[in-house]
Amino acid sequence: MQSEDAGSAWPLWSGEMSRRLRDHDWERTPLGAHGTWPAALRTLVSVMLNSNQPMFIVWGSARTLLYNDGYADILAAKHPTALGRDFLEVWHEIREDLVPIVEKAFAGHPVYMDDIELWMQRRGFPEETHFSFSYTPIFDEDGGVSGFFCPCVEITRQILAERALRLSEDRQAFLVRLGDALRPLQDPVEVQTTAARLLGAHLGANRVAYAEDAGDGDAVVVTRNYTSGVAGVEGRYRYLDFGENLVRELRQGRTVARPDIPNDPVLNAREKEIHAALGLAATLNVPLVKSGELVAILAVHYVAPHDFTDAEIALVQEVAERTWAAVERARSDLRRQESEELYRLIVKGARDYAIFTMDGDGVVTSWPPGAEAVFGWSEEEMVGHSFDRTFTQEDRAQGAPAAELAQAAREGSAPDIRWHETRDGSRVFIEGSVLSLERTGTGRRGFMKIGQDVTERRRAADRLSESEARLSAMFAGASVGLSEISPDGRLLRVNDELCRILGRTREDLLNLGVPDVTHPEDLPKTLEAVGRVLRGEVSGAESAIDKRYLRPDGTIVWASSRATLLAATDGGPGNLLAVTVDLTDRKAAEMALQESEARFRQFGDASSDALWIRDADTLEWEYLSHAFDRIYGVQREVALETPSIGFLMNLVVPEDREATHAAIRDLRQGARSYEYRIRRPSDGAVRWLRTEGFRLVSPDGRVERLGGITHDATEEKETADRMEVLVAELQHRTRNLIGVVRAMSARTLRGSTSLEDYGQRFGERLEALARANGLLSRLEEGDRVTFDDLIETELRGHGILDEAGYGSQVTVAGPRGIGLPSASVQTLALALHELLTNAAKHGALKTPDGHLSIAWDVARGSPRRLRFEWRETGIRVADTDPAPRPGGYGRELIERALPYQLGAETTYVLEPDGLRCVIMLPLPERRRRTGHEQ
Repeated sequence: MQSEDAGSAWPLWSGEMSRRLRDHDWERTPLGAHGTWPAALRTLVSVMLNSNQPMFIVWGSARTLLYNDGYADILAAKHPTALGRDFLEVWHEIREDLVPIVEKAFAGHPVYMDDIELWMQRRGFPEETHFSFSYTPIFDEDGGVSGFFCPCVEITRQILAERALRLSEDRQAFLVRLGDALRPLQDPVEVQTTAARLLGAHLGANRVAYAEDAGDGDAVVVTRNYTSGVAGVEGRYRYLDFGENLVRELRQGRTVARPDIPNDPVLNAREKEIHAALGLAATLNVPLVKSGELVAILAVHYVAPHDFTDAEIALVQEVAERTWAAVERARSDLRRQESEELYRLIVKGARDYAIFTMDGDGVVTSWPPGAEAVFGWSEEEMVGHSFDRTFTQEDRAQGAPAAELAQAAREGSAPDIRWHETRDGSRVFIEGSVLSLERTGTGRRGFMKIGQDVTERRRAADRLSESEARLSAMFAGASVGLSEISPDGRLLRVNDELCRILGRTREDLLNLGVPDVTHPEDLPKTLEAVGRVLRGEVSGAESAIDKRYLRPDGTIVWASSRATLLAATDGGPGNLLAVTVDLTDRKAAEMALQESEARFRQFGDASSDALWIRDADTLEWEYLSHAFDRIYGVQREVALETPSIGFLMNLVVPEDREATHAAIRDLRQGARSYEYRIRRPSDGAVRWLRTEGFRLVSPDGRVERLGGITHDATEEKETADRMEVLVAELQHRTRNLIGVVRAMSARTLRGSTSLEDYGQRFGERLEALARANGLLSRLEEGDRVTFDDLIETELRGHGILDEAGYGSQVTVAGPRGIGLPSASVQTLALALHELLTNAAKHGALKTPDGHLSIAWDVARGSPRRLRFEWRETGIRVADTDPAPRPGGYGRELIERALPYQLGAETTYVLEPDGLRCVIMLPLPERRRRTGHEQ
């Protein structure tokens, strides 16, 4: 609302449009000076200027436009020059849309539209807009129309958001169908055809083709395609025939849409003829570029011009990627099948390699001719026996076969480079490996061993490497610690640097072994590493470990040691060459840094709240803890890539942005707590966040950073709201229940013959009331007790309804799910209780010949009513002993309390062969479900 300014000329209001209306040269317009304006116009202008809702007035035959501040925002770039101009000239681009409704208003007919679509050009470009508005004609004293008055609301964002949601749901449903259709397919061509068919039917296209690059960079090949009303285009096509820029754009990975090929200025006459020959008036080409190469194109064709929407382009791009993935998966499966067949042929024909398979326990399951040629055992001698017999006695004693299988099972493969024994006891050196296999169908693990006999080459290499190793192991002048170690861990040779690192003389070290100088806690991993080197599993850098050594004075020195196995001439285990580097200084620095980083990580990672740090000047994020992803619904990496305060403000709901921004800025002055809401991008949920912020001050007292701990308080907020509702409901139900119990006690007392009679009757009625309240207590918010639930609860409470049903004396019939007003449940339950009690004591359920019929339905009308009929037959009222008392509590409750309390209509008749009771109870109108409830 604008404030009045009595010291200025009319209009007497502040605000931009009030000022512009005062300052405008109205004498140059058909309206003339505003002092001459009709009183009706001046009144409408005052109303318009005092409203926050966008409004405008069109006056006179010249359709002069006047408007308020709210409508100025709608005009955008047309403001302020629109003031005082012809309304239809201002909106010349939508004149055809406006003329009919403007003429209708000037004809004296009011116009209202809750959604009109207009393509406005108010910011230099056409844009789709939607408005809800009304045109109200303004009549002069003679009954003529002077103009019209229009309040309006722009609803563009709402309409576009609803449209986008519908498109997204349709797109996801289609992609699910596509995935289900492609998943079982194994033929690459069938994958292409299925994807093209589904996409073409979904888009209503005339043709969809998945074209693959021919491999020469010059053409594509279409194997099969989807068509609707046009011929197929299977075959080979040159890129350049469809436009020089097409292949350039496609190789850059850019989608090319041509909505109107006959009028496309980019294409020359020949290129248009080629398109026309294939029946192409509009095309969409989506490239698939993999590893920098154009591998395929998904093309959508129409025989008539077609404007491709952004949603259609995005869908075709998604389908292209999924089709390519499915095609590659199918081709990979085919290659695997071919590879397996090739492997079978290779294994069967190989003679230079020993290739055989084993089960999970190392028992040989296949023994091809190549294995027999290397080891000497026949297939009959090996299949069904352990592969251990191919190992040397020393390796078997050390558990090498089992260790080899264990490593292969653990890591997928294990090296097998060692001496082996043959059938005649001789030794062969095998270079190969053991591979872990998963046996199809059984899930049990198996192994394959592949090895080549390189005995002669190995022996020659051993002799050469032994000589070279001894020569290269010269220790003099080495800047690192060097030592030669025997297989049992004794130090055979050491250099000066190792003596310095370990703080011992050469003589001392040569009388010690690796365990003597190793810290006890590091000895197990040291022996494991040495063992792996001796077994040939690792060597050199692969064997490196960081460990601690003990000096004679008890001090600890950190060093990195790695070992290389030196070759032996006899095929047995050789010595080790160990290289040791002093790590004492580096380890000290690393440990200090690790401790500092560990403390900080533990603090951030352990917190369920989000911890953050900002630059105090720029307010940009510098650190975010793990909980940020969950609380804000955005990955920390994404947030840190755009660390400005604007990123957070985009998450904050508009109503809270200004206060939140101010709260963060105010942290520079000191710690404070503030709350705000965000809309979490990950699921669209609105979440309440509570932040405790504080300053981070440098040693010189300057505020360098701002820190904060943000907690998701949504559940706490919701719990508080729910508790308030529950307390109010509890108070309401308690008051109702006390009133019912008080009335029931008084009526029971009047009809009782003794205190014992009162206690029995009151107890039974109190149990019926408890059963009704039990039903009410189980309801969720907004639910109702249904009549069938109430009937079954009372029948069960009297022992009439059990697991076997109602029995032959009782018939129950009526629709399920008729909701009752909560206020009527207790009184109606007491009435049912009295009817059942009288039936059991005096009526149809007292004798085996009696029968009780309970029926109900809904009587249509306004309001709806429940018609409930209770009928007892097979008894003579005159013979009942004692007869039901006409003025008893049950009858009084039915004939007086139900009409009075519930507005019911009741009939209670004692007939010659029994009782007939009818109750007509008003029902609540069905609640219309809101959009939120749906």
